[in-house]
Amino acid sequence: MIVMADKVIETIDLVAGYGKMVILHGVNFYVLRNEIVTVVGPNGSGKSTLLKAILGIAKVISGKVLYEGKDITNERLDRISRMGIGYVPQTDNVFPSLTVRENLEMGAYTIKDKDEVEKRMEEMFEIFPELRARKDQLAANLSGGERQMLAMARALMARPKALLLDEPTAALSPKYVDLVLMKVKEIRDTGVTIVLVEQNAKKGLEIADRGYVLVTGRVAYTAPAKEILSHPEIGKLYLGLKGAGA
Repeated sequence: MIVMADKVIETIDLVAGYGKMVILHGVNFYVLRNEIVTVVGPNGSGKSTLLKAILGIAKVISGKVLYEGKDITNERLDRISRMGIGYVPQTDNVFPSLTVRENLEMGAYTIKDKDEVEKRMEEMFEIFPELRARKDQLAANLSGGERQMLAMARALMARPKALLLDEPTAALSPKYVDLVLMKVKEIRDTGVTIVLVEQNAKKGLEIADRGYVLVTGRVAYTAPAKEILSHPEIGKLYLGLKGAGA
């Protein structure tokens, strides 16, 4: 039985969009503490809008967004961040004119204790050793995969309880797709709850505990991730999978 205290983030009958354009139509969603929940579906199905509605970036027209049981509907992004929700957007997620080190410092801008900032930076280099050798290089000179890892590391500098990731493997080589998703699992293993929006449905669901399939702004299906992957009809209709377990 799921109790309220287990739910880190929840949406209830969420209707949201941009201006007069409604994208989400009554979405019920939740992620439990220390879960990876992957949200998949066709292009334009509302996956990114779900994250943005949780974060107060997209307008919630009706319904609720709850964080640890508290109503945060249409709250400001900076306040949501201070509550413990981190966010890595798909694009423009690093400062290209700053070094790796400076990007990480920006993720800890609210922390005045320099020793604490250094401690957290060292923790990031433990999770992302690829960045240690690049710490004095400009983010503009990193590969796409390295930029995504830097974006995640910067978000983690604030030690969020939950991390929302919007298509972190988009446009990456197969090598970096696997590496970035492996890092997502490592982040969860440190105690961070993960909501992952992922265009690569198969890869995204393979690392998840549960999944949601969004279609035209509605939840078409939700189940343990393995069940979604092995469901022949869901896979064929919505995820581009060729058959059960494909």
